[in-house]
Amino acid sequence: MIAQVRQTDDDQRARSALEADGNGQDVSWLGLRERRGGAFSTVGLGKTAAARVDPDKTLDQGTILLEFVAIPGAVDQVLLRYQSPEPLGLMFEIRLDLQGNLIITHSEIGTRRSYRIDAGFVTRSNCVSLRFTWDADQGIGGLSMEIAETGALYFETLELPEPLVLRDAVRMFACTQFMQLANGVRFVAIADETLPHGPLPTLGLDTWINTDRGRRSVSDLKPGDVVKDVNGRAAQVRWVGLAEVPARGRFAPRQICAPFHGAKTDLICSHDQLIRLAGSEVEYLFATDFVAARVGDLSHGVLSVPPSRVPLATYAQFVMDRPCVIDVSGVLIQGLDIQELQDRPDLRRQSVLANLPEVMIPTVSPARLDVLMPFETVAWSQMQAA
Repeated sequence: MIAQVRQTDDDQRARSALEADGNGQDVSWLGLRERRGGAFSTVGLGKTAAARVDPDKTLDQGTILLEFVAIPGAVDQVLLRYQSPEPLGLMFEIRLDLQGNLIITHSEIGTRRSYRIDAGFVTRSNCVSLRFTWDADQGIGGLSMEIAETGALYFETLELPEPLVLRDAVRMFACTQFMQLANGVRFVAIADETLPHGPLPTLGLDTWINTDRGRRSVSDLKPGDVVKDVNGRAAQVRWVGLAEVPARGRFAPRQICAPFHGAKTDLICSHDQLIRLAGSEVEYLFATDFVAARVGDLSHGVLSVPPSRVPLATYAQFVMDRPCVIDVSGVLIQGLDIQELQDRPDLRRQSVLANLPEVMIPTVSPARLDVLMPFETVAWSQMQAA
């Protein structure tokens, strides 16, 4: 069952959440916590089952995804802290120190492990996304942090990271008294699989693209399909992928409403989907012909999609054999920006392109458009609306 959490929950919620089926099926997101409470299911959010699982089962693979606002101050910002009620039990903490270092501490039964990223930022940031992954079978993990406003991405490969035990995962997400979240935390989620690091898919599954096989949804594209860019030149699809993520924060679905931003039909995507902007307003404000803006920063013509019963969203994306701009229902977009993955093989090995053969990875990087800061996008939107 799914344990819906309120502030009065106690450890009985953890025991109840374990009344679920461990039938070996592939499961993704198990738990989600926000300031107002959370949910947990051992078979995955939105799924139900009836059998009991072993609470001492180790999550051999997993991901913790955390989105927060960086708030510099006179003391470290403790973003998340979990303390097991059992003697010598797990203490798990994520904090941002005064020097801008992100530190994860895992301590239990006399052992202590720490993982860190030295980001070096101390100014306030509206949104920071953190991913912590582990794979006990491979003896490897990853820690990454992305600063939304600048797009800066920090990544470290981890050797032999400690996995979590199911009992602790349940208490973290189904029992509010065991895990404290800082005021700046928007949400935290846990999965029993590893979420790739680096860029993720951002287009809704029903996004339609014209190909040599006719008009197809982006989720139905296949490697080898040919599409035409905005200049009428052919480009071949090298990779297509999906990602299921919590429908919260920057991962929550947005709708570009036709006819805004050139859209001929409504288009669903996540906050971080980039669209190309052009016109006299762009030339006047930014002294260039083209810029890119994040959909979630647009102040008109974009709506937040109401949340569904299952707090998850699935997005798709593609990589072409060369950099190009594609007309998607009138909105001009590029495929996945893989420049960071081209430049950093260590990051690529834990990214969405981990299984793509080296020979299939495009060698030409796109000429990156200037990506507008949120306040710049607002200025452009206001001039458009005037």
